Amino acid sequence: METPIHDILDLKGFEVCSLEPSNSVAEAVALLNRKNIGSVIILKEGKLVGLFSERDVLRRVVEHELNIHETPVSKVMTTKVVVLTPTMTVGESMKLMSEKRCRHLPVMEGEKIIGMVSTGDLTHYLAKNQEKHITELVNYISGGY
Repeated sequence: METPIHDILDLKGFEVCSLEPSNSVAEAVALLNRKNIGSVIILKEGKLVGLFSERDVLRRVVEHELNIHETPVSKVMTTKVVVLTPTMTVGESMKLMSEKRCRHLPVMEGEKIIGMVSTGDLTHYLAKNQEKHITELVNYISGGY
């Protein structure tokens, strides 16, 4: 739980998928599907202006029956984006994601986006870490050391 988020990015990679506010919802959904991801960062002139997620599709597009080809993501994206820093711990990040009810958060170093982390990434890391500790304890108990 004390592992910094930067270590998670080292394991999963630093790739960030982004679009511009003028891209259509259809283009955003196609990117989400193609990359098998749950959200995409929205950048204007290289600066973070929003986040578009599967939840935005359901709550702001489908519910209001908007035309996905004509609606720009700027009209339906989340604009109050919570961010993580690379030095935040897994525990701090999970707490923040839980409190803010976010499943995907960008990781920012100053004004620069260096990655994206999901609750799935953090859960996967914790599960792998638990497996390692259990194996070590079993080896220790059975005299494998």
